Amino acid sequence: MSIKARTKTLFGYQLPFDSHDWLVDRCGLRMRYVIDFYTGRPNSISPSAAGNLSFCLDVRPELDNWEGVKMRVETFINGWISGPPLQGLIVLQH
Repeated sequence: MSIKARTKTLFGYQLPFDSHDWLVDRCGLRMRYVIDFYTGRPNSISPSAAGNLSFCLDVRPELDNWEGVKMRVETFINGWISGPPLQGLIVLQH
């Protein structure tokens, strides 16, 4: 479990039901990303989507190199200036 996920539980958030580390080659720079999977909310907008899978992803670069630190700081500053990130509803059909 990531440090962020552990910290969020102290504030009453649920634990992620799954977590992954991904290694991505970004034009020769190997970056590691942390992906936490959280249970989503039922779809109240479209009743026809009831019963569909709903989950949220928290994806961020790991802080194991300067590029990851830089990306996280830039994301924080951009979010502080422009407000919270846009959140969309994605319905997966199975």
